[in-house]
Amino acid sequence: MRDVQSGRADKPFTVDFNYADKPDKGVRMHIATSGDAEVLLGRSPSVRRMGKGSRGDMRKVYDFWMPKLIVRRRGEGEQQSVFAVVHEPHDGARLIEKVVAENVGATVQLRVQRKDGADLITADEDGRITVQRGDKTWRFNHQRLRGAIIAAPSANSLTTDARLPQGDKLHGQWMIITHASGHKHGYEIDRVDGGSIILTHDHGLRIKNKKTEEVYYPQRTFKGFNRFVIPQSSSAADLRANRSAQAGHVRHRTPRPAKTTAPPYRSKRIPSNRQPPDADSIHSSNSDPRLCDLKSIGS
Repeated sequence: MRDVQSGRADKPFTVDFNYADKPDKGVRMHIATSGDAEVLLGRSPSVRRMGKGSRGDMRKVYDFWMPKLIVRRRGEGEQQSVFAVVHEPHDGARLIEKVVAENVGATVQLRVQRKDGADLITADEDGRITVQRGDKTWRFNHQRLRGAIIAAPSANSLTTDARLPQGDKLHGQWMIITHASGHKHGYEIDRVDGGSIILTHDHGLRIKNKKTEEVYYPQRTFKGFNRFVIPQSSSAADLRANRSAQAGHVRHRTPRPAKTTAPPYRSKRIPSNRQPPDADSIHSSNSDPRLCDLKSIGS
């Protein structure tokens, strides 16, 4: 990173990414963490803009730049950190006035204050999300694929005993591996070939005889099984409709997911399989400089 600015945040704050040619439009990030965090703003090379595959030209690596935001927490020994972010795209007229962190821990609860009311969003560590707006409540149900990792035969492949969709059906999706110690790593999937999960990048793990070693920093060793989950599609259902069905006030059928009445909130974890020295936990966000410039940061 270059042109780095740094600061600290012990309460929720906002960061704006705006279009370079339309500075009144962009995305505002409302960020809350589970404790005191360091905030870094700067620029980094936009590698994808120099070309892909055989068309890539490494000589152009410093020709293209993008703004970058890093939020991280440090501490002695092992520590559990949570980074909760509400992304607010806007065309100049912002809907959200502020985001209040009611709780940021194993369960995250955020109160999103709008100009015409408020939403209370609750998300647990299994990815279940509930949104309350006045007397209405929606629950977002997430489907997941699960299994165990039993080997790492190459730098970018893992072997599983689970039966997964084959070929490119999981291309671009993320798998989250939980080690026996509770530590987690996230990897982007390229494809599935039989019992082999081919990843987009190097996983940095050695697995042998129920022992997993990290090739890169911090080079930890985990003893026991590695299990994974692959989040799939989600659906939103009005809980009031569910209660009415259970009471027998409507026909006995599965309630249809709400179409346009549910607030457009999504849960997405973007873990990293790399950590810089001394950084126990990190949340990073990139943006293409062809579209936006980093403009401001505020509490």
